[in-house]
Amino acid sequence: MIFKEIYLYPELSDYGKDINFPFKEQTRSLCNYLERYIKSEKYQTTNFKRVCFVGRKNPKKHNYVNSCNVLEVEFFLDEKIYLNTPKNQLNEYFISLLLTGLSKCTDEFSLPCEKIVEGIKEFKNAGYKNEWIFKKKKIKGTKIECHLKCRLTIEKFFLDLLIFNKDSLVFEKNIVTDFPNEFVFNYHLKDLKVTEQSQIEVVDKLDKIFFSMNVNDIK
Repeated sequence: MIFKEIYLYPELSDYGKDINFPFKEQTRSLCNYLERYIKSEKYQTTNFKRVCFVGRKNPKKHNYVNSCNVLEVEFFLDEKIYLNTPKNQLNEYFISLLLTGLSKCTDEFSLPCEKIVEGIKEFKNAGYKNEWIFKKKKIKGTKIECHLKCRLTIEKFFLDLLIFNKDSLVFEKNIVTDFPNEFVFNYHLKDLKVTEQSQIEVVDKLDKIFFSMNVNDIK
């Protein structure tokens, strides 16, 4: 199997939904960044494609793979530290927990730890920003190029439309703001189309055009 997914969260039965739910969303910015960072490695495992680093009050000493092909790595989580950590320090706190979990990964259930740590350093060097270009489209016969840019923070997911003329940004607009959860925001991410009439169309997973504009309307 190819290892693709990284999750970090507290066990629901130990801490309740008031801690589990926001924690799970806040960690997606970091974990999503790392998933994209290690993607090119195509790291092979024997029987799991996802790792879940799970905070527990009484964590198991040994890691295990469950029936859903998920590697579970448990560690002790003090909810008071989480609740008292300022928002601008949460990413650093989540990184410390992730590193604790990585230190428990043995040869039996190995992970690309060096690559993940390298990704963590890149995330920190980028100012804890998780941004990427989802789609690009050029308008034929012009030097205009349209980008769909994703931004994922601890609080929100943003989808922005950017239009460049040569190398100059001439238009920028946020077209989606949603929860920082892939099960929610991935719905918006399917395609970017440009018609022969220079009409820009952003299409969701249901093939619905949820945003459109004409390049000629840019002032």
